[in-house]
Amino acid sequence: MSSAQSAARPATPPGPQPPTDAPLDALRTTGLRAILRPRSVALVGASRRNLQLVANVQRGAAEAVGIHPSNSEVAGLPCVPSLSALPAPPELAVLAVGPATIAASMRDALTLGVRSFVVPGLGVESGAEGPAAVRELHRIAEDHGAAVLGPNCMGSASPDSPSAWLGTIPASFLPGPVAIVSQSGSIADAFLALGPRYGFSGVVSCGGELNRDAADWVAHFAADPETRVIGLFLETVRRPHAFRQALRVAAEACKPVVCLKIGRSEQARRAALAHTGAIVGSHAAFSAVLRSHGVLQVDDLPEMIELLGVFSTARRPTGSRIGAVTESGAEAALLGDHAEHNGLSASHRPSRSPRPLCRRA
Repeated sequence: MSSAQSAARPATPPGPQPPTDAPLDALRTTGLRAILRPRSVALVGASRRNLQLVANVQRGAAEAVGIHPSNSEVAGLPCVPSLSALPAPPELAVLAVGPATIAASMRDALTLGVRSFVVPGLGVESGAEGPAAVRELHRIAEDHGAAVLGPNCMGSASPDSPSAWLGTIPASFLPGPVAIVSQSGSIADAFLALGPRYGFSGVVSCGGELNRDAADWVAHFAADPETRVIGLFLETVRRPHAFRQALRVAAEACKPVVCLKIGRSEQARRAALAHTGAIVGSHAAFSAVLRSHGVLQVDDLPEMIELLGVFSTARRPTGSRIGAVTESGAEAALLGDHAEHNGLSASHRPSRSPRPLCRRA
């Protein structure tokens, strides 16, 4: 198993919630653009142990630099010994260090002026120190108004920008109109391999959702002019009112949301709790919320992939009629069954067409 896979899998207990006087229901999109498409990035903890991450932050034309106490370069990434040695603050800091030093690294970056962070680690690989480090990061970030993706996530990936992504980004990962917001790192990673079937405006692995959650990312992509459709993989909804707000924002922007949520069975609920500490609520209630906001809920990953492909196109069907060309009468009948079940009308071509559909050679 790769280090990227092991980092995406651990189960971190839920982090602390924002202070009681914080606007729990407010959407928090500040700092998200810099996480996904930074104009400059610093990788704290650049080393040969995370070469894939080192390579990914060098994607695109933006300035990238590593922080390493002794090396001046790691796999082509120029390095300086500390954040304070940088001539200007980067837009994004990726904190790829352990629990013993990560809080100090965040403070150094904040002092420099950084307000957007990716924290890929602090899963079970961080041991007993992990939960305390997560709580400390939350307190520091909230005190300074900083945006954090993670902890315990794969990161963020954009086809034409530096990407704070732990895994391999294939050459087929191309720009396009599909945005992915996933609380599962492995599901997010699977989408990167779907190109060139369709392109992506961004893929985000939310992880432990320290102070930016799926609702914030849905709202961000709803306002993104490069995005036409949003794919959402959920284990839990941490802020129900904010989530409903985000769905309204997406609907008002005419951005379809395709959602796959786990947790219909008791076994799945236990697995989600073990994986990310997520408490999964009533599936029926959640489905009702999705329907009321026009969200397309799917039952499995192949259905999600297909629907995202349909809605990624510039032209979309506006009516309820469909047509099909098939050489099988049984297939036509099957289409009619499914069409009627879903409230669609399967139109039939008249026996005498005004002109042939094709000409024989």
